[in-house]
Amino acid sequence: MFGNNLFKLSDAVSNELDTAQTTVTGISGSLQLDKAYVSVKKGETVGITVASYSSGYTTADLKWTIANASIASCTGGTITGIEKGTTKLRIETTDGKFVVECAVSVT
Repeated sequence: MFGNNLFKLSDAVSNELDTAQTTVTGISGSLQLDKAYVSVKKGETVGITVASYSSGYTTADLKWTIANASIASCTGGTITGIEKGTTKLRIETTDGKFVVECAVSVT
């Protein structure tokens, strides 16, 4: 009996988290990139721009993070390919209120 109830509760929590993630990422218009996907060659660079963000924020209020730093690096809006592979670029406001992610492929 508990097993079924826990599964249903787990599904409900999972659905809530999925909804929350969709709300805070670029689709909300609060933080949007000019690209949803970036491809860069190993040893080269490519730029990405925050196309829009909420009132009261500037580029100084953004934190840029690459999930796998052995594949790519990012400084501001410049992504550098290090090794072949895929990773994610995450940009969030320093207060953590708005987040957007972008897939990065190094070829």
